[in-house]
Amino acid sequence: MSVQISHERIGKINLRQLAKEDHPETSLSLRAVYEAQAFLGNIRMLEFNTFADPVQLFSYELQPTVTLRKRHKVPGLKLLIMVEGSMVLQLIDTNKVSMTQGRLFLMKADDYSIVLPENSKVSYLLFRMDKLTTRMEWSQFPEGRFDLNASMHAYLHAMVQPFMCPGSPEDWLAIQLINLLSDLRINIGSGQKNGKTMFDYVLAADRVIRQHLPENLTTDQIAKLVGLYDNGLKRAFSKYYNMGMAKYQNLLRVEHATHLILHTDMSLVEIQLSCGFLTDDTFRRNFSEVTKLNPAAWRKKYKP
Repeated sequence: MSVQISHERIGKINLRQLAKEDHPETSLSLRAVYEAQAFLGNIRMLEFNTFADPVQLFSYELQPTVTLRKRHKVPGLKLLIMVEGSMVLQLIDTNKVSMTQGRLFLMKADDYSIVLPENSKVSYLLFRMDKLTTRMEWSQFPEGRFDLNASMHAYLHAMVQPFMCPGSPEDWLAIQLINLLSDLRINIGSGQKNGKTMFDYVLAADRVIRQHLPENLTTDQIAKLVGLYDNGLKRAFSKYYNMGMAKYQNLLRVEHATHLILHTDMSLVEIQLSCGFLTDDTFRRNFSEVTKLNPAAWRKKYKP
């Protein structure tokens, strides 16, 4: 494990690794599951793969008030996002920081404590950001506590309760983090620069694809809409999103199709056309490549 958890009275808490098959099925790429019985309750950590560092989901259900010390083996800037409950974060030589659902904290500290309240039910995501920020060519994020806005909440919800991850789960989870952190950069002002970066063009292309999902925009048309030459945008998009624009476009179409199947009474032909698939064969082929089922079989399996 990359994180050591201890208590001042009982010492190190040994989280044993469980078989991944014992954990409920998830559409994310599950790397490992760890668990410990302690303090009349349970501590669990799930680790999910991304194309950068893994994302860790910590969950605590403990009866007494408990202070736990956490030490990270690998240094770096860490993103902590509260998913459920509340706790107090105590960094060495700093004031205590109250963390509640809907807040995040950026920190470089590798040794800190968390204070969990009585009858706690607390969970949070933890992600070491350095590999991703280097890949995105982002300047350093400031440390501190920040509130999630509406779109950041949506990205968090998608990560914590994913119904399906179109395409590669590792790429999909990393893209949710990229979008959440991009919003955070704008909120704290570190994304405001004179002139656009290549990633700004990639985000603009992402928005164009989403806004024109039913249309068959070519990569050249998308590039013109965002104001960049075709080959430059292609290279940048593949670098930052780990896939080409055409593949990303089809993944979003399939994701939208699954939403329409679940939440509307539209026919499959209507869904096909509204998602931008011109032929039944194209719809079935792309849908099957992503979900491993054809649209009719997927509807039968997931919609009562």
